[in-house]
Formats: sequence, C-alpha cells, structure tokens
Amino acid sequence: MDRLNRELEDSNKREEIIRLFLQQLKKGEALVSKCSSIRRRNLYKKRKYEKRLRNMDSSLRDLSAVLQVGQALDTQRPERIIQDMYH
Repeated sequence: MDRLNRELEDSNKREEIIRLFLQQLKKGEALVSKCSSIRRRNLYKKRKYEKRLRNMDSSLRDLSAVLQVGQALDTQRPERIIQDMYH
C-alpha cells in the first residue's frame, strides 16, 4: 500500500494511469463493436472475442482499482493535514 501511495503521489504517474484507462476504454468500445457483428453460428470467433473481453474486463478492473485507491488517498491527505494542525 505504501508503494502504491508513493507511486500515485507522482502526478505524471497518475496521468499515465488515467491515459492507460482511457485507452483501454476505447479499445473495449472497439472490441464490443466487433463482437456485435459476429454471426450467431460462428462459435470460433465467439470464443476468441469472449477471451478478449475477459482480458479487457480484467485490465479495466485493475486500472479502476488503482485509480480508486488514488482517490481515497487524496481525500485522506487533507484530513491528516488538518489533524496535524490542531494536535
């Protein structure tokens, strides 16, 4: 957790993670579009795209978790500063 905290304090790193997240969303959108054009009987392509969708989902979940931790840390910092001021 401390390692992640240090990494997220670097604004360049945070912007890079956000950029990666947005790129993955665009790739996901394109992938869903491709999946919607697969014919019902084409089981090979369905399985192929199903695997890709699972990988995309996993990647988006990981990036989302990192961003949520960063957001939680951002909200804790002001509280700590205020506590330090009054103690």
